[in-house]
Amino acid sequence: MKQLFKTQGKKMLKAPLRPRQQPAPVDPNKKSLLQDENSWLWEAYASLKTALTAAIQPLYEYVETFGQFEEEFQLQPDKYVKELDEGDEPVDAEALRADIYRNRQLEAELKEKIPE
Repeated sequence: MKQLFKTQGKKMLKAPLRPRQQPAPVDPNKKSLLQDENSWLWEAYASLKTALTAAIQPLYEYVETFGQFEEEFQLQPDKYVKELDEGDEPVDAEALRADIYRNRQLEAELKEKIPE
């Protein structure tokens, strides 16, 4: 029964690859030279790259508006509480209450500074 079925080699789809370097333009007077068939990928890649770069620029500006809050970003609550608990002198209730009110005041000031 094997003779009834033809075995064909594996068929593969040809996938375009972006050239490593920008393809040189072909001289229209030289008919023997053909243009690289994947040169369109180079142009598509370049336009996509410029569009993404332009789209990312407003994000950088947005992130810079929050640069003034860098100190708050570096805050580590676990370390802060550990320092309060393991200090040489235990923190009494009045000092802890004053610290809480101070942090609430700082929070209110930060909320006012945050742009909408």
